[in-house]
Amino acid sequence: RYYPSGGKDRRAELADNLQVDMVSAGLSDSFRYAKGEEIRLLDTVENGEAAGYRFLFTDAAPEEFRESLSAFLLKTSQEQKTGMLIEASGRYLPVNRKNMKRIGFAGALLGVILLAVILMQIRRYRRLKTDLTRKNETDMETGIENRECLERYFISHVNDKTRVLYRMFYFYVDTKRFDRMRGHQETIRFLKQMLEVLKDYTDKPDILARVSEDVFVLMRLLGREGLDIDWTEEAMERIRGQFDNTRHDNALRVAMSVYELKADDHSLSDVLYMAGQCAWDACRRGEDCRICTEEEIKAQEETQRLQGDVKRALENGEFHLYIQYYVDAVTGRILGGEGLSRWEHPAKGLIMPGQFVPLLEEARLVSQLDYYCLDKICAFLQSLCQNGKDEFFISCNLSGETLCSDDFLEKCRRIIESYSFPRELLILEIDELALQDSNIIRKQVIQKLKELGVGVILDDSNEGFSAFLRLNDSQVDGVKLDRKLIRSIGTLAGDSSLRAIIQVCHDLGITAVAEGVENGQQMEFLQQQNCDVVQGYYIHHPIPDWEVRREIFEQKI
Repeated sequence: RYYPSGGKDRRAELADNLQVDMVSAGLSDSFRYAKGEEIRLLDTVENGEAAGYRFLFTDAAPEEFRESLSAFLLKTSQEQKTGMLIEASGRYLPVNRKNMKRIGFAGALLGVILLAVILMQIRRYRRLKTDLTRKNETDMETGIENRECLERYFISHVNDKTRVLYRMFYFYVDTKRFDRMRGHQETIRFLKQMLEVLKDYTDKPDILARVSEDVFVLMRLLGREGLDIDWTEEAMERIRGQFDNTRHDNALRVAMSVYELKADDHSLSDVLYMAGQCAWDACRRGEDCRICTEEEIKAQEETQRLQGDVKRALENGEFHLYIQYYVDAVTGRILGGEGLSRWEHPAKGLIMPGQFVPLLEEARLVSQLDYYCLDKICAFLQSLCQNGKDEFFISCNLSGETLCSDDFLEKCRRIIESYSFPRELLILEIDELALQDSNIIRKQVIQKLKELGVGVILDDSNEGFSAFLRLNDSQVDGVKLDRKLIRSIGTLAGDSSLRAIIQVCHDLGITAVAEGVENGQQMEFLQQQNCDVVQGYYIHHPIPDWEVRREIFEQKI
């Protein structure tokens, strides 16, 4: 087919520019870049005159094409060629310029419509993408941004020029404790109230995000020198004011840390870790706010290095059993002891629980240490009994994480039954908060433990009479009075509370155990109130199990 352009014959131009393989040719036509003889397609008569259809190959035509077309025409009869021409002339009608204009207008209109549809689809796609991004970057429970959004914000806003102008305000809320004591709906209600307070301190360039279940972060761009902490005290007071304190169950534990970003703080994860360690430690120590100073950061870096060692320590048996004696409050006679863990680090020496327990909790390895310690205690009791010493008892702490695990009872049974000793010599200390967890059937757990023959005492009873409402049907053998209560001795409220608690224990027929006795005044008061058993640095410090064994065998106990 040949389509003239504006009535102009462009065959020579196309052939000379090597833009076509073949051009139609008359007998008198000649083209510079056409070579070879004409291909005679058909000789006929039109309007009483001889006419012919001929073609010339250009220099652009591949040799294979020339040979293929020439061979095809040689074996095609005149009648077949005529039929093909007739068919082609019917398929490609002459161009009607009026129709072409109409077609062009219709095509343009269709193009506009098509463009509009495409633009609408693009806008819809972008809207869906924005909605999806917003959904993926929003915390479903509280409605504020989540960690994904914070990470995108950190990448796009916190750069080398602005980094030192940012401060991270890290809020840690012990939501697990709140859930256990108040229920999940109450927890979410409090968090939303807390966020309404924090929004009052959030400007347009800032971001408030929920990083995890119990962590909220406010990133503030200051634009001025110095730490922006004047508002934090007021904010914490308002947050605590949102909490219902009428129930006196000490459910709320919240603390914050302030981290000033440094020029080399390129990793959000590292910043969150440093700020988080400060906030978590502040919460553990009962502080509202902690500034992440250089000293704090160095301490956290050291903690981070220890974090990598703690799993290896469990695998290599670097945790050792220490025992702190229990004594009769009246006679002072040693009755037994509490099994404790100490970390003998190969490079750093003895590391105390206050330093390694938070590492274990963060790494979810507390249960592993609990079972490790239980195994050590059972082995210790068996070694005593095999040598005729069957009166010394030992208690073993079990964390809330361990108690809440599905396989807790089975693992306890397996460890205890692998040793031979009088079961009443083993006492399991259960965290009081674990008894409030709706996921644990209190009576069933304690009953199963009692079926193993072991004793059960309630640990960390520092929340007044709320604990004793549960004691009568819990079948516990004793209650361990927390050191916070013991420190309150000498105050009217402290003396009155302890006097009443010890009396309730006696009325219920369970043993009252006072821990953390550190001076003579505390000891004297507890003796006056007929407290059954006491423990603390005033009486004995924890010592290694081998030393306890030696004292027992030498009949010093």
